[in-house]
Amino acid sequence: LLVMVRSTDEAGVAMLREYVEKEFGSQLADAIHASDAALRCDLVWAQLFGLAVGRYALQTEPLASADHDTLVAWLGPILQHLLTGPSPDSRRPMSTRRRR
Repeated sequence: LLVMVRSTDEAGVAMLREYVEKEFGSQLADAIHASDAALRCDLVWAQLFGLAVGRYALQTEPLASADHDTLVAWLGPILQHLLTGPSPDSRRPMSTRRRR
């Protein structure tokens, strides 16, 4: 994957990034209403992109032949948590949180 990305011209990468941010990221971030909405969107995008690469580009088995319902059963809760679950910082006691 890194070879694919690095072998692509920078203009193409920039166009893809802009498209993803415009069509996916900003709309989703607006719907989430969380202070970390942009990060949540990037995490969801990373999950979906990884699924697409593994299933369609690399055709990794058993991912490539898994039925829709199986994928939804596995990924649905993960995506739901990324979109609406508590952030990792909110689950730790105040005394153990990193200072920024």
